[in-house]
This record gives sequence, structure tokens and C-alpha cells, in this order.
Amino acid sequence: MPRDDYVIAVRSYARATVFPLKTYRMLAHNGLTDRLYIFVANAAEKALYEEALRGKEYREIVVGELGGANAIRAICRYFPKGKRIAFMDDDLDRFFDFSRTGAFRSDSDDLARYLEDGFETIDAFGCGAFTF
Repeated sequence: MPRDDYVIAVRSYARATVFPLKTYRMLAHNGLTDRLYIFVANAAEKALYEEALRGKEYREIVVGELGGANAIRAICRYFPKGKRIAFMDDDLDRFFDFSRTGAFRSDSDDLARYLEDGFETIDAFGCGAFTF
């Protein structure tokens, strides 16, 4: 799967100081901040997130809409139809998994492989979405 085939969209509200320590840290640990779009409720929130993420890599901070469902709709409208979007919460501590031998990895750096596998599975079986 080509590296630019999907984006990561995080809707966030009033967590400008928490987001960099949680989901952003996890995405940076996994080398995925180059595809990160952060959706916030208004211009004031955008300014707070820009300050909190100053000097950090991300694609864009987008003013969407307030409210969970409204934010999801704004994300879907923002990207072109057919764009692969991985939706993530703004307060994820880490991504964990199990190695092929069954060993627990509490702060895995293998999230990209799981996302790519999820999108490939959608294609292979004609599914509309995946989650984990």
C-alpha cells in the first residue's frame, strides 16, 4: 500500500495540552504524524492546538464543527469521496500489540502495519470499515 493512501483524522475539543502527550505522542512513536489531520471546533481552539504543537510535525489543523457526530461529518466532508481515513480519539495513551510469538508489547511502534492490513482487508473482502 503506498504511504499516502490514507490519512489519520483526530477530532479534539478542549484538550490542547493533553493531545500532545497522548495520541500525538503515540502517533509520533509510530512515525505517523506526517498523515495527521486534527479537527477542532473553532478558530480559538485551532490557535490553542497550534501553540501546543509548535515545532511538531502534522499535516493540518482544521476547523470542523463542535460535537462528536458533527465533527465526524465535517471530517468526511473535508476529504474527497473514497479517501481512506483512520479515525482516532484524542486521548490514546499508546498502541499495544502482541508479537508473532505472543509477547505483549505495551508501546508498540507497529501501528502502520495494522492500519495498512485493515485497509487491505477492506479491499479483499469488500468491507466498508474496520476497527480495533
